[in-house]
Amino acid sequence: MKIRHAAALALVGWYLMVPPPQTDPVNGLPNGAPNLLARFRYWRNEGSFDTAKECNSMLESNIQLMRQIEANVRSEHKSEQQEVAEEDKRDHDAKLPKGWSYKMRHYGMTADMSAQYVATDDPRLKEN
Repeated sequence: MKIRHAAALALVGWYLMVPPPQTDPVNGLPNGAPNLLARFRYWRNEGSFDTAKECNSMLESNIQLMRQIEANVRSEHKSEQQEVAEEDKRDHDAKLPKGWSYKMRHYGMTADMSAQYVATDDPRLKEN
């Protein structure tokens, strides 16, 4: 391996990138699913890391945290119907569209599970 090539590899870092939510074509609001087709410039950078291993560790921690949040939500409610009713009431009180809280909670989990770590020199990060 040439010294220049080894030096270039040593300078590469990693970003943990999370996809943005898809939007509902009817109302333009997030529909609760990650938009895996969005260009990376629209993805959220969750952190910068020196190694892919560090980046992967953060990704696994984020997924574990979302699973714990989901488990806590489930343990606090007697039924799925009661959970949805309480979220709908919060949405109504906050003047948000019905189903907003549920969709965004679902988005949080699926977005983290869809996150990718990419090298800082990945050409997709430079797309317009």
